[in-house]
Amino acid sequence: MAFIHKQTFELIQGSNIDHYLDDYFEVDDLIAAPIQILNQKGYTTLFSCAGHPFTTVNEMMVDFETTPETSPVPNTFRVETLMTATEEGMMHRILSHDNINRYTDITFAKNTQLPHFPAGFFIKLDQDDGSRLYLWENDDGNQITDALHGTATLTKRYDADAPLFDFYAAQLDGIRTLYEWALSLPKIQT
Repeated sequence: MAFIHKQTFELIQGSNIDHYLDDYFEVDDLIAAPIQILNQKGYTTLFSCAGHPFTTVNEMMVDFETTPETSPVPNTFRVETLMTATEEGMMHRILSHDNINRYTDITFAKNTQLPHFPAGFFIKLDQDDGSRLYLWENDDGNQITDALHGTATLTKRYDADAPLFDFYAAQLDGIRTLYEWALSLPKIQT
């Protein structure tokens, strides 16, 4: 992971100094440079993910009994009963896998106007009314940006079934496209 300063957008790998990173936000190494450039130019990012080829294990604590087969949490592979009892009864720890994240995402601050977006990416737009729009480049290369009045997420999906190093190659190509796109954007005048 890398870290970007919230005001200056300085990009660093980390620090072993207590509380030094309090004014930084964490970002995946591969996508750190495009995120830094976007924020320096005034395109405020809220969340980003470069994509990952492996699953993550998560835990959730619940106060009801369940099994991996009956768990309300998708992809549960283990349920453990903890020895600590609460007033409601025994606590249970649900362990689950995330789905593999083979896509690159950048979520922008609400109402961010992008003059265009990079080839191979699309926009997921969460509207104020809870609906979602998907926007792609027109065939003539023009962008649909007038409708960006919600929280926009720029996304590139990669082949979920590709062999590991084919995914890495596609991911790196996508991040390079994103980096070159960020460099090409004009600075937002405030």
